[in-house]
Amino acid sequence: MHNIQWFPGHMTKALREIQSELSKVDSVIYLLDARAPKSSLNPELDEIFRHMPTLYVLNKSDLVNPKSLQKWKNYFMKIGSSCIYMNSLNLQNTKYLLDELHEINKNKIEYYKNRGANVKVSSMVVGIPNSGKSTLINNLAGKYKAKRANKPGITRGQQIISVNKNINLIDSPGVLYPSFEDQNVALKLSMIGSISDEIVDQVELSKKIISLMSKNFYKNFIARYDIDIENKTIDEIFNAIAKIRGAILKNEKIDKERTAKIIIGDFRNGLLGLACLDDLDFSDI
Repeated sequence: MHNIQWFPGHMTKALREIQSELSKVDSVIYLLDARAPKSSLNPELDEIFRHMPTLYVLNKSDLVNPKSLQKWKNYFMKIGSSCIYMNSLNLQNTKYLLDELHEINKNKIEYYKNRGANVKVSSMVVGIPNSGKSTLINNLAGKYKAKRANKPGITRGQQIISVNKNINLIDSPGVLYPSFEDQNVALKLSMIGSISDEIVDQVELSKKIISLMSKNFYKNFIARYDIDIENKTIDEIFNAIAKIRGAILKNEKIDKERTAKIIIGDFRNGLLGLACLDDLDFSDI
């Protein structure tokens, strides 16, 4: 694949806004995609919030195997932060998150309470595009509706949302790194939809998914497509999927774009295996 670079102008502005609001922030909810938790970390955000109490949230946990979830939860706890994993679409998860949020803000909440001050602590919600921030905020805040869309880069501008008598949330736009020195990171973020599909060759991306998932989740892969992949090239597997799914044009040629969309969609919905990409070897795909 060609080099992947994507950093829309509004992300530069968003980073400046986050830095300008830092004096109002008491803690951070750092939302990561559980399918690529390490790759979801943004070095720019890490630097901005390095001295602040942080709750790492491994979101979309239903798409990842339990062993990987626990491994990455342990990783973040070892570096001295709180960490939970959850699916932000599940309302039952929100009480668990609120309990953790109260815990990391406990000292500040007690500080205000002991002084009789009617002041809320503020937690900024940050993360890469399409990590599920708006869904999480909507569930935490109930009737409040943060702007959202299933498209990276849609939420812009900071919004303050009251969660309860002790805590406000500060929403922020999803921000990627200005450059991807490690193209494997860019590839992983493309696979999970955090980089705009419009700038990534979808056919090539789908073939990378075939290569990775057929090797690491063989049983899931063949069960999904009901095809024999032994001794077949990636192109041959791609074409076989097209035929079995009816992605054929009138002239009997393969509809490459439709086939790619099917494969990418299946991966993103966890139908090819509950993969944590940061646990897999990308060196030979």
